[in-house]
Amino acid sequence: FGTLNLIVWGYKYPVLIKFTVIKGDGDRYFRFLDMDVKKSYAERFEAVPHEKVIVKIIRYLFNNKTPKGYDNIVSPREYEKSGLHFTFVRSIRGKRYKGDEWIVQNISDKTIKLYEEMLYSNGIYAVALENDVIKPLEKVRLFIVSSLNSSGK
Repeated sequence: FGTLNLIVWGYKYPVLIKFTVIKGDGDRYFRFLDMDVKKSYAERFEAVPHEKVIVKIIRYLFNNKTPKGYDNIVSPREYEKSGLHFTFVRSIRGKRYKGDEWIVQNISDKTIKLYEEMLYSNGIYAVALENDVIKPLEKVRLFIVSSLNSSGK
């Protein structure tokens, strides 16, 4: 636990990196990507029919991978709604699409049936759940594919 400051030389400019390890925060990690990865990879990834892009993004999220040319963004946030606790895991963002992964936990004392339609809003193309029935205290993964310009949870 503690802090580590690094200066990495070898590219056009020095890269300053500050690592801070906090107790209880061991389930997060960061991966550094090659600076030469271009968004053209994302354009090629997205240059197939719309439905195929959606399926590919959900597959990448499910397998905990990131398509080449996409950014992997981790920004912790949580909220509760209707007996459910939502915890944001990560977002992968390309040129026109983004995929978000959430953990949904049933914090009520009753079994809850989820419907994809409950989670749709403007700009969302697809919603996928690992399981649509959640028993009390049980968790499931939720995947949302949307337009990169859409906002909302």
